[in-house]
Amino acid sequence: MVKSLVGMRLKLFFSILAVLFVSILILSAVNFKVSSKVLKNQITEATSKSLKNVRDNFADQFIGLKEDLDGIYAQKDFIEALTQGESHTSLRQEYSSLARSFATKNIPTDKKVDAFYIYTSDHYCISHYRRADTPTYRYPTDIYNSSGNGDDYNAQKVKEYVESERSDLMLSSYYNQSRQKNVLRFVYKIYVQNRGRLVGYLVCDTDERMLTERINSYTYYDGQVVGIQPIDDRVAVLTGNPEDQQKKIVESISNKIQESKFTVNSKSVLKDLETDDDEVFVTALSRYGILMYSLYPEDMLRDTRSEMVVTILNITGFILVFAALIIWAYSNRVSGEFAEIQRNAEYKALQAQINPHFLYNTLETMSSIARRRNCAEVSELCLALSSMFRYSIGVRDSIVPLQREVEHIRNYLYVMTTRMQNDIEIEVDIKSSHMSLMMPKLILQPVVENAMKHGLSQIRGEKKLAIRTVEEGEKVHIIVEDNGTGMDSDEMNRWLNSKEKEEQKDSIGLRNIHKRLQLIFGVQYGLMVEDCMAGSRVHIVIPKSFNSCEK
Repeated sequence: MVKSLVGMRLKLFFSILAVLFVSILILSAVNFKVSSKVLKNQITEATSKSLKNVRDNFADQFIGLKEDLDGIYAQKDFIEALTQGESHTSLRQEYSSLARSFATKNIPTDKKVDAFYIYTSDHYCISHYRRADTPTYRYPTDIYNSSGNGDDYNAQKVKEYVESERSDLMLSSYYNQSRQKNVLRFVYKIYVQNRGRLVGYLVCDTDERMLTERINSYTYYDGQVVGIQPIDDRVAVLTGNPEDQQKKIVESISNKIQESKFTVNSKSVLKDLETDDDEVFVTALSRYGILMYSLYPEDMLRDTRSEMVVTILNITGFILVFAALIIWAYSNRVSGEFAEIQRNAEYKALQAQINPHFLYNTLETMSSIARRRNCAEVSELCLALSSMFRYSIGVRDSIVPLQREVEHIRNYLYVMTTRMQNDIEIEVDIKSSHMSLMMPKLILQPVVENAMKHGLSQIRGEKKLAIRTVEEGEKVHIIVEDNGTGMDSDEMNRWLNSKEKEEQKDSIGLRNIHKRLQLIFGVQYGLMVEDCMAGSRVHIVIPKSFNSCEK
């Protein structure tokens, strides 16, 4: 009887244990599947956002380089000589140094020009410039003069483009044997008579770092692969270190693009490039006939899933109940980490939208002042711009004291008042106790810029701009006020807090700031527009105390 009772208890114990074990396994499996799906969705969304950021930045680079190359039309004697059809010998003798002069003076150093060529419409090289000519840094004097091993410099693609109907800026590339790396190539057509006749073209070869450095700043994972490739051409840029399986995927995509005969505006390009791998993301820069693709690191999901399986298999005996809680805690921690990655991705995307176009206008103002008179004002303007560039481009700190924002805005206001002939009365009244308050970088400038551009520039007579701080409990209001044309405060506050994706014209900066502040501090902070008798009054609301390590 005793043995029978013990046997029944053991059977009951092991039955309960078995049921509990199976229940935990099922629960763990469900949790594993859900967590993996959430993890994959987060990685997918962040990778997709990074590729869109790369595409938008690349378009800006393209437009900027095209504007630089437009400067060739300022060489009126040269353009006239091309138009009149002077002989090759005459053109080369008279303009042999034009390539060097144009490349070094008209194209900024951040474009990293390696070589520059000027050709007639029948592919005769009038002038060339090479940044260096050493065994390590060797570039051709004429892209059509190969070493006899085929099209060494991928010049056939240039010729096809020049003889085609395309008139946009072309991207191509070739592999430089001496440097053992890709060289980017941009081709620009020269037209006369309102683009009615082609008389020549420019070939600008640049270091691939012109794009790779910017691409790397927009990737969120180590090992993320990003490729840029013109349709019907070789790969121009490939970043990251693709693993074996990813190499096959990249090769497959590259071959499809290189063998394609899509039109520049074809809507079927992305569909035709679809693969069975859901880790591949493709986007198009259709105006220039360029495709971009990205793959997230191959082992990211695999390694995370392996860790979860090992954790589940190590659960034994009487700790099964606690192990279930551990699994949930582990999966939640992993999901939380990638949720933070997603938050950082959204924050970087919002911060990257702000593009200070006024700097380019200011440089033109400086040039104008320098031409008219030789004075210390130019030196002060240069110092202000230097400080602004150093502060704006620096990436070390995203959270800074208010004092640094104020220093930056003083430089900005100096530049703007110089441009506007000092006709704005500016008052900055920031309490000394508030100077140490922590806030996101580059918050004040867009608000002040909005006030000057859309408020003060629209009125005549006395113009005033004031910046001050006011405490409200545990909050501090940084108030930017002007006596300009003003704005509809109710409509603006509704739009700032709505979930609509549409952006109001010329107001992307304000919504950007509002979202950045809420991402960092919480929904109770951000921007607020207040009614006033004349002009506008914008409140930047931040906490009185904030530990940057909390975020």
